[in-house]
Amino acid sequence: MRNSVNLFCIPYAGGNASAYRCFMEHLDSEIVPYFIELAGHGRRMGEKLKSSVMENAEDIYSQISARLDGTPFILFGHSMGTLLEYEVLKLIQERKGMAPIHAFFSGRYTPDVFTWEEHYKLPEDHFLAMLRLYGGTPDEFYSSPELIQIFLPIIRNDYQVVETYNFGKKKVFDADFTVMAGREDCIVSGEQLEEWKTYTTGRCDVHMFNGDHFYLFKEPRSVCELINNVAHEWLDRRM
Repeated sequence: MRNSVNLFCIPYAGGNASAYRCFMEHLDSEIVPYFIELAGHGRRMGEKLKSSVMENAEDIYSQISARLDGTPFILFGHSMGTLLEYEVLKLIQERKGMAPIHAFFSGRYTPDVFTWEEHYKLPEDHFLAMLRLYGGTPDEFYSSPELIQIFLPIIRNDYQVVETYNFGKKKVFDADFTVMAGREDCIVSGEQLEEWKTYTTGRCDVHMFNGDHFYLFKEPRSVCELINNVAHEWLDRRM
């Protein structure tokens, strides 16, 4: 549909497609959302987990490739999702010669930053304490051995995916960006978000919201307002 905009949302470590359902009531009708499900997560829990950023990026590309049909599109990634988004953008450009009308990067510094962290190797009690610090995981998870047994290997795998990422050569895109985070985020600062401006020849806006690392699920209306505005601006220019 040429009078619509596709929105591809990529989840964070341990997250699944359903995390973005809170966006649905706040997105305008011209936006067609596709909430990406990673292998081994959510409704794909029966599949083997991917072990690297590139494996996940290839999997995401395979999910959206048929929808890269000339319909304008927006990419949105949060936390680990920003790394996957960056690599998916590269695949789209290399294989389709296309660029999004806008890319949203949320809750993470630029892909070139290497921290030497190996949280995925932490003992279980230390790993769970770290997750509590970051927020975003319901309290009932920590009090349920059954839930921990099911979901902790998935979360730990995702941390390994992020922390063993091989950056390679920097890619600069010809697309407008919006980067954002919560003011109380303990992972990324506003100053670090500014570095995303070096990844595009287009405009790069920085937005800070009230909240922690998972601010976007507490402020979905405000986040979706930014997405809606981008889509409307593009569609208005096409009329």
